[in-house]
Amino acid sequence: MRITKYTHSCVRLQHDGGATPVIDPGVWSEPEALAGADAVLVTR
Repeated sequence: MRITKYTHSCVRLQHDGGATPVIDPGVWSEPEALAGADAVLVTR
């Protein structure tokens, strides 16, 4: 598993052969955080 922290509170989780969720992307996060993501979770 690979965990990548992006700007502010954005985190991308990559698992070989599994889904790639991105948690809390926002206006300050880099666009590549969402590239190829299978799911996006936005919290309040």
